[in-house]
Amino acid sequence: AAVASSQSELDALLKTQKDTEWAISDITAKMTVANESLYSGRVRNPKELGNLQQELEGFKHQRDPLEEKAMAYMEKIESVQGRLKTLDAELKAVESRLREEHKTLHAQIDELKVKLADLSHSRKRTYVDFFSI
Repeated sequence: AAVASSQSELDALLKTQKDTEWAISDITAKMTVANESLYSGRVRNPKELGNLQQELEGFKHQRDPLEEKAMAYMEKIESVQGRLKTLDAELKAVESRLREEHKTLHAQIDELKVKLADLSHSRKRTYVDFFSI
């Protein structure tokens, strides 16, 4: 259950990180277009140039928190991956121990079956010997 829970947490974090990276990519693309317009020389109106600069600043203010979130998601993902790796190793150890115990129990069952058969045979012989006197 802990492995499944950690795996679903990891999947959710990876999805959120990817969504954040897409948002960053979109903003970066818009910044590139705005930068090209700003420095291409096509825009000569000072008011339009000022608007483009403000637009670029707005994009930077949008992108910076998203980049911080992306870094935080990366740290969380690494943490969950480490926990998942530890849980997976523990699960494999428990499964191995369970297999060994299963083998031991089957061997004990086989021994008890043989012992039961011997005791049953011995009891029948004692019963026959008792009544044949």
